[in-house]
Amino acid sequence: MTIPEVAKRLGCSNNTVYKYIKAGQIKVTRNDGGHPANKIDVSEESLQDFNSIMPDLLTKEDVAKLKGVSCRTVESWVLKGKLKPVAKFLKKNYYRKEDVK
Repeated sequence: MTIPEVAKRLGCSNNTVYKYIKAGQIKVTRNDGGHPANKIDVSEESLQDFNSIMPDLLTKEDVAKLKGVSCRTVESWVLKGKLKPVAKFLKKNYYRKEDVK
């Protein structure tokens, strides 16, 4: 799979996919494509592994939308210890759905 195909499947930008690759979250192989972006190949298995890592985790923005509050309010909850992140990836904290209720 190419980078644009992976981005479409994940619902994110090509740059975000490159960040996941650089962080080692998505495993890639190299091929003999002409353009540098075409030299990277992502297997279906690698993409499924990535999806299993963060299946039901929410970002700060997701939590804010779910609770009907601002992102700043969510940040306040984290500072006060009312909400604890379970993972941090690419400078973003992730939260479990169960902890948000």
